[in-house]
Amino acid sequence: MKDIIDSVFKILLSLSVLALLHTYLFYPIWTYFAASISKLKIKEFLYTDNLPYVSIVMPVHNEEKLLAEKLQSLATLKYPIDRIMCFIGSDNSTDSTNEILASYSSESFPFKIFYLPLRTGKPGVVNYLFKESLNWKEKGSNHITLFTDASVMLNNDTLFNLIKYFKDSRIGMVDACMLNKGVKKENISISESTYVSAEVKLKQWESKAFLTMIGPFGGCFALRSDYFEPIPGNFLVDDFFLCMSMFKKGGKAINSLEAISYETVSQEIKEEFRRKARISAGNLQNLFYFKSLWFPPFSVLAFNIFSHKILRWFGPMFIMIIGISLLYLSFANSSVIYSLGLLGFVSFFFFIPLLELVFKSLHIQNMLTKNINYFILMNLALCKGFIDYTKGIKTNVWRPTKRY
Repeated sequence: MKDIIDSVFKILLSLSVLALLHTYLFYPIWTYFAASISKLKIKEFLYTDNLPYVSIVMPVHNEEKLLAEKLQSLATLKYPIDRIMCFIGSDNSTDSTNEILASYSSESFPFKIFYLPLRTGKPGVVNYLFKESLNWKEKGSNHITLFTDASVMLNNDTLFNLIKYFKDSRIGMVDACMLNKGVKKENISISESTYVSAEVKLKQWESKAFLTMIGPFGGCFALRSDYFEPIPGNFLVDDFFLCMSMFKKGGKAINSLEAISYETVSQEIKEEFRRKARISAGNLQNLFYFKSLWFPPFSVLAFNIFSHKILRWFGPMFIMIIGISLLYLSFANSSVIYSLGLLGFVSFFFFIPLLELVFKSLHIQNMLTKNINYFILMNLALCKGFIDYTKGIKTNVWRPTKRY
């Protein structure tokens, strides 16, 4: 009987280690090499071509700190003025957001502003604004919707560098290249920025190799309007829902490195933990809603979703299995190898965070301990999101991330 139990724990340990190595190491390496040998070509519009119509959809709630800058960012976009319209929805804002919107005017850029009297949540506002955009231009392949957040600033050529790829009829979604501002070594922002940069690279490799960029960043991405599906009322992560809906209809998705967008990065651990836990719960909603897209993971798209997202979302479970397996095998077999493995596990997940606290108190910036601490935080947030999901998501009304 003991031999059977030992074998079960060894198998669980091996599979859990393999799952983590695959999602964080093997899959990115494989995707990089696939992108380097890919011969996929994407047709592009020239600026002098007859460009598609673009509806810009932007939900806002209490964004007084950044809204004026964002509106100016939109007003300076280089795109034919007769083919663009911006739809802004204020989700019952209680600061000076509505006053800023009411006072803003631009002779060179068309805005339509809507003031929602009751809190709806971002997905609800997105659904509302998209429906309004169809009163301007009907749904179709020549009508593109740009989804953007108030916190994300755009270069004046960002919009064109997103839209130009829609000349290729295969493309249903194009994501912008997110760059972080306000990165500081003394807090969590540098680790968050490092993670975002790595994700941009991975999504670019997925784009070049397979045209299957798995999920936009959400702050700035474009979707062909005939691929839009209304976001369910209690869903938390609207961008991933729209991406998966687009894949389900047969569209392709890419990341555009030329379409630069900027966002201030999180500075506080508590604030970033709250945001990631919310995203985690929303990701689980999408995981089960779009199960047919990733299970079984035998197609290219399914394998990429499974490798890039699903295994990562279940990372906390794999980590717990590794810890429990090492604990059992160390004491049940008096094995030096498993004992060393347990020591390494405890050091990684307990001693290093304590060491990072010591470094922080002494104002010492050590990127290794800082990034490990960030990895642990990310997985704890995934755990919190899983708990929130199992309790049931009652509302998608959100509190915007603290701006800096």
